[in-house]
Amino acid sequence: VTSSVSVSGGTMVDVNVTEFVGLHDNNKDLVVTLISPTGTRVVMFDKICNQSHFNCTFDDASNSSVKCPLNAAGKTYRPKNKFEAFNGEQANGVWTLEIDDTSPGNGGELQSFTLEVCSSQSVESPFIVNNNEILLPWNQTKTISTSELKVEDSNNSAAELAYTLVELPAGGQLKYDGNSVSISDQFTQSDIDSGKLTYVSGGWNYSTYFSFTVIDGEGGFLGINNFNIKVNNPNGTFDAAIANEISVYPIPANERLTIDLSESNEIFTSYDLINVNGQLLTTGKIDSKTLSVDVSQFATGVYFLNIKNGRYSIPKRIVID
Repeated sequence: VTSSVSVSGGTMVDVNVTEFVGLHDNNKDLVVTLISPTGTRVVMFDKICNQSHFNCTFDDASNSSVKCPLNAAGKTYRPKNKFEAFNGEQANGVWTLEIDDTSPGNGGELQSFTLEVCSSQSVESPFIVNNNEILLPWNQTKTISTSELKVEDSNNSAAELAYTLVELPAGGQLKYDGNSVSISDQFTQSDIDSGKLTYVSGGWNYSTYFSFTVIDGEGGFLGINNFNIKVNNPNGTFDAAIANEISVYPIPANERLTIDLSESNEIFTSYDLINVNGQLLTTGKIDSKTLSVDVSQFATGVYFLNIKNGRYSIPKRIVID
């Protein structure tokens, strides 16, 4: 009689039989052997106990060598040959319990058999293949591709490598399958490969990032990494000195906002008002050095006012209260 069980694991460090229950008219007829996937054989007991039936467990660490009675429920014995013979082998594969009835004529039945296999298994952690900053203009949607963000693992597929968001971009919107994401949301490398991860830029010049970790479902872990994003306006450059010459007030604004260009020699021609999600709310012409803008229709919050002339684009952060 044989009973087999499939096991997955690494290098063997311990084996125990935690359940061995069955019927036989005379245990003295039986030779019971445990066989590893590599063919190593360990005899648990060999023709002992002139009695019927068995119900016991086996562990190398037991203080009691195998002996009668074999049918005392809950009793744990050391096998005749120690299970330590398996140590150092690979646990992976089919293990077989073999019961040899050396005296035909007596019937029997193996009712239950449970094997405990302990192995040391090295964990292969995910690693970064690509983590390349993306550069995009204002108010654009960019698919984050495999060439820009990719992790791999030697023993896991792309669908098994799960990203978890730890920190979101400070500007613009990160989206999964067209929907805005939140901290702790997850997506896989397969999702990135399929083009499901996108970023929508805001309407001002800035640099930001999102942070992530990666797990592989087998205990492998990649710690926090940042994916960098840079947004620039292709229709104008930023100049800090000129920005310092431009005043926007009051902050916070209530019904009206003043753009004061009197300290600047540059002639600006238009402005855009953009929310923190990069949506263009309104635009207007600038035809004087001082301009009053009606903001009474906008909700309380943070906005960006971009002041432009084709050569320069100067963003100003404002608050509407």
